[in-house]
Amino acid sequence: RGSIESGNIIELDDVQIINGLQTTNVVYEYLNETKDERFKDKDERLIGIKIITTSNPKIRDGLIKSTNFQNPITATSLRASDHIQYNIESYFLNNGWYYDRRKNYYKNMGKSLDKIISIGYLAQAIISIIYREPHRARKNPTSLTNADKDYYRIFGSQNYRVFLYCIKTMKLVDAYLKSCRYDEGYRTNLRWHLVTLVTIKLLKRKDYTEKDIESILDIKPKYELIDDTMFDLVDISKKYLDIHNITIDGMVKNREFIIFMIERFKID
Repeated sequence: RGSIESGNIIELDDVQIINGLQTTNVVYEYLNETKDERFKDKDERLIGIKIITTSNPKIRDGLIKSTNFQNPITATSLRASDHIQYNIESYFLNNGWYYDRRKNYYKNMGKSLDKIISIGYLAQAIISIIYREPHRARKNPTSLTNADKDYYRIFGSQNYRVFLYCIKTMKLVDAYLKSCRYDEGYRTNLRWHLVTLVTIKLLKRKDYTEKDIESILDIKPKYELIDDTMFDLVDISKKYLDIHNITIDGMVKNREFIIFMIERFKID
């Protein structure tokens, strides 16, 4: 954020290390393990660094992205510097939520974990609620934003009000699942399927669109509605498992089950 120069000493405030954290840690451990104080200042080896001072988050994120291609890095992490992700973070922040596009950023700031949302979590919520594809959210969540076509399908509308609704509804479902009466296998595996059916029940239609969701943005699903939906979902799941020779883990990742589930789910 800023620096003060005094002779050969530069004092830095709010430092973020890019492509040097491992080196910094090794130096720290070496100095920390050197017990004899007489030798701590005798090492004359030097480390080259570049100091860039900026308070502009877009410049900072551009630097992070451009300097991280020599090491393996997840697609989701690279997406964090996209302007769409920056806008989502700003919108969520203005509404009391912390969008953790930079992993652990808000955790390290001491923000409430219940209010911190990752890119992956939002992507899973959107794909389950808006697109009714909970099997994809359950099957391989880390791949949801890898391909450009998937990334822009999920985040391309930039409908931040609906995105926030997805988060709030998913959080209610998660809270319900923590204390509901069903076995762990159902609670873990049917999480994203449950939020899909809750949305169908709220809208009273199975072929809704993202635009339709805008009509229920101010509606908070009640515990009883979520519980009734879970009861129906578990019943539908048992029927599917009775018909097919498949595990529950395999079932929830199967597109065929989603069709079966939605067809048999009763809205009223």
